[in-house]
Amino acid sequence: MAMKRVDEVMREGSLAIFGGAALVVALTAAAANGEMETGVPVLERQALTQGGFAVVRAEPGATMSVGSVSTTADAEGFAFLGIDRNAPSRLVVSIRKSAHQLVLEIGARQWRQRIVSGLTKSTAPPPAAPPKTDGDKKVAALRSRADLQGFLEAFAYPIAINGKFPGFTGMFGDERVYKISGKPDRKSPHYGADIPAPVGTPIIAPATAKVVLADELNLEGKVVFLDHGQGLITMYLHLSRIDVKVGDYVAKGDVLGLVGMTGRTNGPHLCWRAKWRDKNLDPTCLTGQCAQAEPGARAGGAPENDFYDAGEIP
Repeated sequence: MAMKRVDEVMREGSLAIFGGAALVVALTAAAANGEMETGVPVLERQALTQGGFAVVRAEPGATMSVGSVSTTADAEGFAFLGIDRNAPSRLVVSIRKSAHQLVLEIGARQWRQRIVSGLTKSTAPPPAAPPKTDGDKKVAALRSRADLQGFLEAFAYPIAINGKFPGFTGMFGDERVYKISGKPDRKSPHYGADIPAPVGTPIIAPATAKVVLADELNLEGKVVFLDHGQGLITMYLHLSRIDVKVGDYVAKGDVLGLVGMTGRTNGPHLCWRAKWRDKNLDPTCLTGQCAQAEPGARAGGAPENDFYDAGEIP
């Protein structure tokens, strides 16, 4: 297996694997050539940044833990690990019954502060919890563990208009300040990527998945939740029409429904979200490159105010 010095690893911010006293950088190419050392995990795909992810290949059935969260590698040894928006600069991945640990150096991101104004008490996102039945539906969907490998695919964006991606009105991680009747009321992070599009624009599946929720909720409106395997769930909010049902299997490019403005929102758009266990992920990172505007700038030439989404996904 190819080796690198410790100083090279630290300069590059690579994935470091500790096994005994040796520091090894796992290379996907080595695994592909049959050179992977037995028991040594390999980083297959990654976006090592807040809101990102890592796909690790280890022994089939290996149990990996990041803090209090555990996952089990599938029959081919693949495991998906989500990196929360608020992740620290270093995460240690422990592998049960192995001498190896993965130490992931996590890149910090700068979050924009966005002002959402023009709201009144009757239109603002309510701080109160959504109806219990809605919460139960979402929790059940987020607990799904489909035996799929959609998480290995390079995800597509779920919307294109005339063959082009329309940009964003709100970015994952934005710190939103809500103004009620012209006065700052409260602030909270936004865990979705908001994509503006006319009502009726088709929304496609970004990768292979199983539909685990297709329903209308009080705050999020009509929604579809997809399970891509290993507990990676992507979510599609505020639809005007749902074209799939729970239990359906979809491939990349299949139509899930149409853009709308159902639920609590102030304009037609898709709120695209992703979660892994209890971690909030940036869905754009799954495409191979995390989308991020410069701090203080808007993305995609969007109007002055962000669209807002009232319902937080538990």
